[in-house]
Amino acid sequence: MAKNKELKLLFMGKLKEYFREPTALLGILIFPIIWMLLLGLAFSGKEDSTYSVAYISQSPITKVDQNQVDQIKDQWLSKDNIKIKKFFGVDQKDEAFELYGNQRVLMVIESTGQNSIDLYYNKQNDLARAAALTIEVNDLKSKHAGPTMTIKHVNRFVAGERYIEFLTPGILAFSIFSTCLFGMSMSIVANRRDGLFERFAVTPMRPINYFYALFGGRAVILLLEVFLICTFAYFVFSFNLFKYLGSILGFSLIGTMCFSAIAISMAARSADTSWVGTLTKLITIPSLLLSGAFFSTAVFPEIVQDIIRFLPMTAFVDGLRVLSFGGNWVDIYLQVVILLVITIALTVYSLRKFKWSA
Repeated sequence: MAKNKELKLLFMGKLKEYFREPTALLGILIFPIIWMLLLGLAFSGKEDSTYSVAYISQSPITKVDQNQVDQIKDQWLSKDNIKIKKFFGVDQKDEAFELYGNQRVLMVIESTGQNSIDLYYNKQNDLARAAALTIEVNDLKSKHAGPTMTIKHVNRFVAGERYIEFLTPGILAFSIFSTCLFGMSMSIVANRRDGLFERFAVTPMRPINYFYALFGGRAVILLLEVFLICTFAYFVFSFNLFKYLGSILGFSLIGTMCFSAIAISMAARSADTSWVGTLTKLITIPSLLLSGAFFSTAVFPEIVQDIIRFLPMTAFVDGLRVLSFGGNWVDIYLQVVILLVITIALTVYSLRKFKWSA
């Protein structure tokens, strides 16, 4: 009986100890819900595939009226699984193919005559081939409404269609993001808990130098991360990022500044490593799923896409992908602005609220 009582008391004590820790409750109750919610939003929907395409008319955009657009949509592209994401005039061909190059659409359809079209897509892409076949089937089904279309298939490769080319910028971005958040925030909290800041207070050291040193250390780690991932991608997967290394390093430095500001703001006042660790996970998990690091954000509803593009991790991933395929700084001005605004705002907050004692 005594042994059973001891076991019961020990069991109840450990159970209470576990549930008194708020971070444990977050791990049990919150994180699984976050995973379910975000993955559910990303991959739930109709079972039938919907293929987004860009359409180039024979007329200049100034002469394309809504009636013409509606007529095409109501004709052979009116099926539920073919969606015209954007309609272009013949004078906007470059814009249409830029949309295709950024993988916002699966193919480009160009009208070349009254009853003829050209389909531009990557014939090695299974989804693109399925979309082309769907268009052919849709056209045959609608032949009672008029003559069938003459359809020409044109193979057009897009940089980044290999998954490893899509994945590598995402891996680099998430590596920088996670090491900044976990490494810097936990280091700050540990320094505060161990009384290191109080020792600094009795020295002539300027407080701002602590942050300079923290960021300087992160910059060195950044160089190692970028070089290692670029080298591995080149020798193992024949994906050459070294020709854009300067731009990638420059933009990565901006991203590191932003993520460092996030980490410092999270650890600005706490001396509890478990709490800051949980807070870091609460930021990291949604960022991992919403940023498009490992899969395209196109799987989310459009309203969600419009919101998440302003998240720091999403902006960083998008910018790295553009630079990884030869884009320039003008192409990523929005991403740069997003990261810098967040950096400045959180730096001002941290300098005002940072707690130098435990």
